[in-house]
Amino acid sequence: MGVNLDVFVRALAYATFVLALLTNALLILLALKKTSRDFGAYKYIMLCFGLFNILYSLTELLTQPAILLVESSYMVYSDSYLSRYGWLCYLLLSIFMGMYGLSTILLAMHFFYRYILICKVEWIILWIVIMLGWGSIYGLIAYYAYAPSEAFYEFARHEVLTQLDRNIDYLTFFCVFPYERIDGVTKVHWRYCLGLFCCIMMMIITVIVIVYCGVQTIRMLRKACMSPKTLFLHKQLLKALFAQAVLPFAFSYTPRFIMFFFTLMGIAGHSFYTFVPSAITFYAFLDPLTNIYFNPDFKRTTVTLLRRYFCCHRDEARLHPQPTSNTVKY
Repeated sequence: MGVNLDVFVRALAYATFVLALLTNALLILLALKKTSRDFGAYKYIMLCFGLFNILYSLTELLTQPAILLVESSYMVYSDSYLSRYGWLCYLLLSIFMGMYGLSTILLAMHFFYRYILICKVEWIILWIVIMLGWGSIYGLIAYYAYAPSEAFYEFARHEVLTQLDRNIDYLTFFCVFPYERIDGVTKVHWRYCLGLFCCIMMMIITVIVIVYCGVQTIRMLRKACMSPKTLFLHKQLLKALFAQAVLPFAFSYTPRFIMFFFTLMGIAGHSFYTFVPSAITFYAFLDPLTNIYFNPDFKRTTVTLLRRYFCCHRDEARLHPQPTSNTVKY
């Protein structure tokens, strides 16, 4: 990775965190102050999502994960100042992986919530257990199944030295190392294969939940007997959910599937992979914007706040104009 690209990705991590902090803080404020009774428990889901997005982007900032592909494998290493603290940084990388898994199940739970609210009864405790368990499984896969082996250290040592000009023994990372070819013979590393299989299946399950619950909710809304106000609110929230679903498919699922496919095929790495961790965390600051845009009260309040902000700055500029540089010579 070139020096310029290193600097850009590092700056991108800081920018993503600042944007995520601003947009999610606004969503949390709006959820606390501007939600009506019609929202019910969904308000608390928005609050959880806002807090989660801030923590997710903070974890990405602290670890600053970078990706290096080595033939039929890839490694995710920390490029932050915390990399000097090996055990702590590895734990944070595993937490980052777990929070990615938690983000996928949180999105699925959004759709599941709308589905059971329209079609079934509520099971709040069950959601919490499933979400925390799902994220924990992702984190444990990274911590145990993707832990670097002695074979991978030797396998990737030359490539790391060539591409990064660094000693692999001093890097903190986890890796996906499904197989290697030695003298024309393919040696399979089953621990990594099992971890990769579990991650892919968990991603597929969340997609199935999103599609099924989304379709069923639309069908029930067409037949439901509700007041016009309640029906309008449900439809707006459903629009927001579909917008929220498009974002992770564009910035999370697609890059990861491409990366997994290229890894299994042994296709050489490109600069595209450098941006995969950053692309995944873009979702953290784009997600609250969809909730704000599709909620009329949130949107109206946000526009009002922005107008007041710019009007105040304009009035202040009029009252306290900047001194001109014109001088009079005598």
